Amino acid sequence: MPRPRKQRIYWKDGRAYADFRDFALWGGRQEALKAAGARAATSNADEAMRLCAQRLAELELEKRTHPEGTPTEDPLDRIAAFAGYHVACLEKRRKRGRALTPGTVEQRKKHLIHATRYFAAKGKHILRDITTADVRGWLVHLEKNPPPVLGRRVGGRTGLSDGSRAGYLFTLNAMLRRAWREERIPENPVDRLDPDERPTASPNSTPFLEIGEAALILEVARRGIHRGRSRAQNYVRMAVHLLTGGRGSEVKGLEKEDLDFAGNFVWFRPNATRQNVNKVRGTARRVPMWPQLRAILEEYLAGPHVPAGPRLFDGTECRKWLDEIAADVGWPSAKVRLKVFRVTYASARIQTLDGGAPVSDWTVQQEMGHSSLRMLQQVYVRIGSVRQRREQVEYRWDEWEAQFQPLLQAANRLPAKWRQVLDALPGHGATAMEWQALSGLAVGTFYYIREQLVTRGLVLKCGQGRGSRFRRMVPDLVASGPASDHADAAVRTAEPSRVAA
Repeated sequence: MPRPRKQRIYWKDGRAYADFRDFALWGGRQEALKAAGARAATSNADEAMRLCAQRLAELELEKRTHPEGTPTEDPLDRIAAFAGYHVACLEKRRKRGRALTPGTVEQRKKHLIHATRYFAAKGKHILRDITTADVRGWLVHLEKNPPPVLGRRVGGRTGLSDGSRAGYLFTLNAMLRRAWREERIPENPVDRLDPDERPTASPNSTPFLEIGEAALILEVARRGIHRGRSRAQNYVRMAVHLLTGGRGSEVKGLEKEDLDFAGNFVWFRPNATRQNVNKVRGTARRVPMWPQLRAILEEYLAGPHVPAGPRLFDGTECRKWLDEIAADVGWPSAKVRLKVFRVTYASARIQTLDGGAPVSDWTVQQEMGHSSLRMLQQVYVRIGSVRQRREQVEYRWDEWEAQFQPLLQAANRLPAKWRQVLDALPGHGATAMEWQALSGLAVGTFYYIREQLVTRGLVLKCGQGRGSRFRRMVPDLVASGPASDHADAAVRTAEPSRVAA
C-alpha cells in the first residue's frame, strides 16, 4: 500500500487535494476536494477542511459497515472490475455450443456499465454490498430514466419498456450468478425478487401473412425475376423462407449440397460458409421440401442466375427489395420481413395434416429448430382466418388470383409518364433520339425514365453508344388473366436473346 502523506490535505497550483490512499481498499485515493457541482478543486482553506472531513467520514463508514471489517484485496470483488471480467468471459464463452455474437456481448457490456454507474452513485462499490433493495431501485430507475446511449446524445427519450428492462435484469443476474458460483457473494440478490417485481417482455408483435397474402407477394416477386440476377435470387430466397421457416442466416448460408432432392428435404446444418451461429439446439435439422418449393428450386438451379460456387445464393442484401414489394402492394414495410416469413410458415404448418391427422406440435417444433414448445406456442404460431387443412404447405397463386388480382395489377402499374414513354417506343424499336422525340418529354425527364425502364427489364438496350437501339420486352404489364401469362411467357422467351445481346 502506498505510504500516506503526513498531512491529509495538500495544495497544488493553489488548489486543494487530499490523500486517502490508506483507504485504498474502500475506494480511497488522491482526490481533488471539489464542492458539489464545481468543476475544479477549491482554493478556500476552510472549505477544503470541510470537504476533507466529509470524504473521510464516508470512507470510515464504509470501512466500519463492511462485512468482516475489511474487504478482500482481490480486485475482482469490486463491481466494476468483476463486470469487466464477466464481459471477458462472455467473449470466450460458448452458449450451448456456440459463441455469443459480438453484438450481444456489446449489448450486455452496455447493460453492466449502466448498472455499475448506478450502484457507484449509491455508494456501492463491492459485490457483497449489492442488496435486493438496490436491484429493485435500479429497475425503478430504468423505468423512469432511460440510460444514455453510449457515444452519442439522445434527447426526448422516455423510460425503458418492460422488455428492455428484462434484458438489463437478465445481464445483471448472469453476472451475479457467476459471482455466486465463484463464492464472491453469499447469495444472489436477484433471486429474492418477487415474481411480480421482475419485468417481462410483452408478447411478440411480429405480423404474419395469410395464405393468400403469401401467394400474392410470391407472385409479385416471380414476375420481377426478369429484371436481373439479384431479383431472381431474392425471389428464390423468399420462397425458401416461406416454405421452410428457416432463419435469415440459415437460408442465406444454404449450399447446394443441403438440398436433398432424392429424399425431398432441405437441410439446415453447419457448413464451411455458415458456422453454427444460430439458436444452437435444433440448428442441424431437416425440413420437408414441399412440391412448390421443389419446382422453384429446380427451375432456379437450371437457370442462368445460380452461383457457380457451392453457395445457393450470392448473399446479396434483400431489405431494400422487400421494401419495394411492400410498397408495390400497399403494405407497411414491417409486414414483408424475413422474420414475418418464419412466423408465416409456423402458422401455416401447424394447420396442415400429417398422414391424414393434424400434424404434431413436436414435429413443427423440430422443423423450426426450437428447443421447446414454448417458443412455438407463445411466439410463432398465429391463428389466421384461413385453415390450410392439406398434406403440404403451399401458397398457390391460382387459388387466390380472383381475390388478389386488383393488388397485383396495382403492383404492376406504371406511373403515367413512365407509361407514356413506354407506349411511345415502336414495336420494331428506335434509337434514343427517335424515342425521345416520339415521347414528347424533355430530354432530362426522358433519359431518367429510360434508364429506369432499362433497369427494371421492361426495355432492352441493344448496342453501345449513339447507335444503340431500344425495344420493348413486355407487351402489357397491367393485363390480367391469360394476357398477363402471355406477358410472362414473352419475357421468358426474350430472356435468352437479352443475355446474348
